[in-house]
Amino acid sequence: MGTSIKLGDEALIRLLYSYPNNSNEVGFLSQTLEQTIETWFRSTVSRDELKITASVSLQGGQVHLNLAGVDEAAYAAVLPAYLKAGATALQASLGLNAAKKWLYNWRFVLPHGLAMVRHRSVQLLHFPPDYVLERDQDYLLAHTTTRWAELLVKTGVRVHFSQRRSRS
Repeated sequence: MGTSIKLGDEALIRLLYSYPNNSNEVGFLSQTLEQTIETWFRSTVSRDELKITASVSLQGGQVHLNLAGVDEAAYAAVLPAYLKAGATALQASLGLNAAKKWLYNWRFVLPHGLAMVRHRSVQLLHFPPDYVLERDQDYLLAHTTTRWAELLVKTGVRVHFSQRRSRS
């Protein structure tokens, strides 16, 4: 079967996915918009522990996420609502910029790659650092998150990170 979720206009989706990922002059992360979305979405699916395959396509200036698998319907309502909230946050950011309250070294970033339908926690802070976009493409590898996990384990809390990779 399969489910296709219209993510939105390509120009807006580029902004919501902070694409291109690398904001440095020397680019070592070379991905298309489609590959970027697929990378973040694969992390989400893995952390939700669902069985879904995904591909992204551009059709007439619109970005579509094409899903296949038993749990594909789980994202049909959640993902568009998430991106709508992201678009609202983006507009607020643009308003801050227009009011000259957005700092030159800030970057708009949504928390892509985290669990969306089987989430187990909420993280609230000025987050993430730019290297999450540019190097790891994984929020759970951010130094702050890693340190929180270490502290939780030391206090006896069970911590589970899907796709946990070591830093090199």
